[in-house]
Amino acid sequence: MKQQLKHTTRLLALLLCTLPLLQACTTVDLCYEEDHPHRALISARYNWGEHATDAPAQMNIVANRLYNTWRNHGIADTQTGYCWQGQIPTSEQDYINRPTQPEPEPEPGEGEEEGGGEDTEGDNTGGENNTDDNNNTSDNNNTGDNTTGGGENNESSTRAEGDEGTEGGDEGGQTPDSPTEGEGEEEEDPNKDENGFDKTKPYKLRSGEYRFFTINAYRGLVIDKLQEYLDNPFSTSDSLFFHLEETPREELAELEGLDMPDFNPKYRYVHNPGRLFYGTSEGVKVQTGEDKEIEFTPTVISKQVTVKFNVRTIGDIQVEKLIAEMSGICGRFNITENYLDTANLYRLLFIPEEESVQQVPDEPSQHIHTYSATFHIMGLVPSYRSTYLIGPGILQVAVYAATEGKRRIFYAGANPRKDLVEARILRTEDGKTYLRDTEPITIILSGELVIDAQHILNRDDGRFDIWFSSDEEFIDVDV
Repeated sequence: MKQQLKHTTRLLALLLCTLPLLQACTTVDLCYEEDHPHRALISARYNWGEHATDAPAQMNIVANRLYNTWRNHGIADTQTGYCWQGQIPTSEQDYINRPTQPEPEPEPGEGEEEGGGEDTEGDNTGGENNTDDNNNTSDNNNTGDNTTGGGENNESSTRAEGDEGTEGGDEGGQTPDSPTEGEGEEEEDPNKDENGFDKTKPYKLRSGEYRFFTINAYRGLVIDKLQEYLDNPFSTSDSLFFHLEETPREELAELEGLDMPDFNPKYRYVHNPGRLFYGTSEGVKVQTGEDKEIEFTPTVISKQVTVKFNVRTIGDIQVEKLIAEMSGICGRFNITENYLDTANLYRLLFIPEEESVQQVPDEPSQHIHTYSATFHIMGLVPSYRSTYLIGPGILQVAVYAATEGKRRIFYAGANPRKDLVEARILRTEDGKTYLRDTEPITIILSGELVIDAQHILNRDDGRFDIWFSSDEEFIDVDV
């Protein structure tokens, strides 16, 4: 009896030691989906409330299984609710890209010179011709995506082989620039979204209880460290930042051919992202073989800002257009704790539109032009001092004007610290910076830019909180 109890104790200890190993095991699907479903098909429904007109076309979805941790990423069409596979966890590469059904075995006598009974010769050449099953299933970018989807992907396969004629009929006006190139660029593939994810691969999840989060998805918006988060079950979501991708100055179409003085070369450019949304769905239970619709009610995480300022013209000068930029833009948002990264700031280029022109009373040669521009930000840091000419919170403007048969480009800047501070865009708590609220605001710059046919008149006069100019005040261009 005593020996039996000792044996039972040892067995129990051995089982306890192996439990962590059982939880850490990778799930392996041993048969095909056609035999029986391994996962649940996921769709999404979004409740936009008053922001329905601003709803983005697509949203990222990140799923985190709470027990026996497993994660996956997908993209949702916000109109139809259809979701497709996004960034693939490393452990899922073979599963996601494998054939959906087993390849039929050739019957005796069917093979030609390279097939049929001479399998050994086919094996020797298979690696070079990419006809091996393993090559098809392991290629994550082109051939594998297009050849492993069965009948639904036939059009994609022919496109990859260079049949641009069939693609042109489907795409219509979307491919006029390269109708006969046939180079297979991912953005031209009707089966791929603008980030290169294959829309023909439905988003599916294993059974379990999940926490989901969703955030805007289109080119220029990325989730930092997403691959690490998907692959490493010990990686926490507080390492994830929603990031506006920067654009090099030389790639900005608005600045092409314009040698605009740069007051802030340290700051890289980001684009106007539009209204940004973030939402979560907690405690969602997913059951194998049962379709599951995930419901989200996203909240706004960006702020609409309208900037207004005046340009006063004196004499015979006509303002044609303006190009402006603002530095101090927050471009990284912590997805878990919702704070902003203020250590890495950017700048935003925008085109102000003329709202009105008014003649100055009793001054027939003077006119005041009011300009405004509206954009969305996650945060905007003002200048640290009103006398600074570089750094965050600096507005730069290029004024295209015509006078005396010439086009003249004036370069100027302003430090609207007082106006930005009074706007109260940000708040600080426990050493972290947050967007105070998401209500739209209008910032009216208190100083006006004054120009005549030759000069910026209110420049370098010690009042740097108004306007200043570059060393090259203007450049003449033949009209």
